Amino acid sequence: MLFLGHIGFTAFVSSMLYLSILGGVIGVFLPDLVDKGLFTLGYAPCSRFIAHTIFFPPVIGILTYMITRNKKLALAVIMG
Repeated sequence: MLFLGHIGFTAFVSSMLYLSILGGVIGVFLPDLVDKGLFTLGYAPCSRFIAHTIFFPPVIGILTYMITRNKKLALAVIMG
């Protein structure tokens, strides 16, 4: 999906679920930032590695909730 497609679809879904649009957009780009960063630095064998697994959203959601104490923001990041 293209850059604007990511933003548009995430903003639409987040607004329909009454979640933070910014949190959803952050959540949708976080896996690409993590994996492509690790790949660029030479720590990952490909550009879709750790953050593109099923284990990453719960971990990042828990971390978001621990930092902000905002359930809706954490859920938006997970859904993103």
